[in-house]
Order: sequence, then C-alpha cells, then structure tokens
Amino acid sequence: MGLLFVALSLNPAVMADSGPVGLPAWAGQTMSNLIALLIVSLFCLMPDLDHPTLALALAVVGLQGLVRGVIRLATALRAHEPGETGHLLWRLVLPISAYAIAIGCALAFGAVDWVDWLVVAVFLLISSDAGATWALLLEMGKRAKTES
Repeated sequence: MGLLFVALSLNPAVMADSGPVGLPAWAGQTMSNLIALLIVSLFCLMPDLDHPTLALALAVVGLQGLVRGVIRLATALRAHEPGETGHLLWRLVLPISAYAIAIGCALAFGAVDWVDWLVVAVFLLISSDAGATWALLLEMGKRAKTES
C-alpha cells in the first residue's frame, strides 16, 4: 500500500480531473483491492466467526470487486491506458473477485473445506496489487520522460 502512495505522491497530477483518464482508475482499483484484503482479513480475525458470516462477507467483497473492476477496466480501456502490463494485472483481478464469490457461495452451502482456498485468493490479490503498483510507477515514469 505504501508503494501506491509513493507513486501518487511523486506525481499527484495523475489524480487530477485534467490528468490522464486511465491512471486514476488503475490506482483506484489497486487501492480498492487492498481495502478488500483488509476487510476480509478483519472478518477472518473475528473471534467465533461462523461460516455464513464469512460467506456473506466474501460474497459482498467479491461482488463489489467484480463490479468496480469491470467499470474501472472499461474506463481504462476506453482511454487506452495504461499499458499492456496494467491490462494483464486488471484481468487477473476480475477472476479473483469471482473466485471470492465462489468461495463465499460454497461456504454458504456448507462446504467449509473451501475456507482453505481463501489463501490462494489473498495471495493472488496481493501479488496483483504489488505488480499493478509497480506497473503504475513505470507508466508514470514513461509519461514523465515523454513530457519533459
């Protein structure tokens, strides 16, 4: 998360209304993914957490991630931003969100063994966010080089 703030503090004009269209969407999606991880982590730390509550939390977080991901991806693609690496990382977020929804649904129907597979979703989201933040820094560096 710190790397995302560093990226945006190096060039705060990226988030301005007059700035590039795709990069704020990209940064916003990366931040949303990190917040989703935090929410899931907080739910998992709850004492005496029952499976239906975890299922509901995963379904809500996954559905919200899926909807926001599709909207922000469409925004970035329409603006032809960011580069190919960014699109690859964005495409990874959509199946991860669907995967979280699937785990939530499995838990809701009593398949408690699926909780173990939550680690895969968390690992993929962390990896995706780290890669997306790094790609965002690279994209900002390329833009700064072409502007000067």
